[in-house]
Amino acid sequence: MRILFLALMLTFTLYPSDLLLVDENDTHAVSLYKQNYFIFDGDRDAKFQLSYRIRLYEFSTSWNLFISHTHKADWAITTEESAPFREHNFNPEIHLRWKNDESSLPLKHLQIGFEHESTGVAGPESRGWNRLTCQAEWTYFSKNPSIKGHLHMYLRAWIVVNRDEDNNPDIDKQLGPGEIQISYTVHERWKVGGQVALTFRKKSIMAEYGFKTPKSDYFYYVQYWNGRGEWLGGYNKDTNILRAGFKFYVD
Repeated sequence: MRILFLALMLTFTLYPSDLLLVDENDTHAVSLYKQNYFIFDGDRDAKFQLSYRIRLYEFSTSWNLFISHTHKADWAITTEESAPFREHNFNPEIHLRWKNDESSLPLKHLQIGFEHESTGVAGPESRGWNRLTCQAEWTYFSKNPSIKGHLHMYLRAWIVVNRDEDNNPDIDKQLGPGEIQISYTVHERWKVGGQVALTFRKKSIMAEYGFKTPKSDYFYYVQYWNGRGEWLGGYNKDTNILRAGFKFYVD
């Protein structure tokens, strides 16, 4: 039964329905949002994240209103007999997003929103906070035709509206006021495309590397996390872990 469930999860992660294979230029209302991946650590336990968004209203070709949900889970899939989930993090969000139709300008997107993030449980294990967020994204393409790639950077800042004062009163001090990500994507070369990324927070760094082949609909993906905030349940504890698996990616 456990193997069957894992197979179904991998199928959804690597080959989502056609409805999800869209971007902002499409007329569909549903698209992938944050990263979608399924990865394993050295003990063969799993971490996965599923994220999608729904367009509520299109004000213009540049301005859209979305709701989204991101679900991240820590799954003891092989190390314990009952394969329990150690933790779930739930992250619903509503945001207004602007995209730049002038491709010559490096500033590509601006986004403001409100989001909730929590462990979804009550009592001593409860962790949660609500934030107002603002995000800007830049993409730089090389003018040299021999360099087949682009640099992408985003800056995301937040203001904490409220938090679980009983169980995580200092979460904003631990996780900081925002994050910065810098990534470089290599366009298909020698029949392989790839991406490397670094994400910085106040007390953590996440490094990622992924590559794909022309016949694959997913990235082979490696993720390294060092610092605090990987999981809300241990937001004030350091994590140092390397995982590898698959990431579904939409260009």
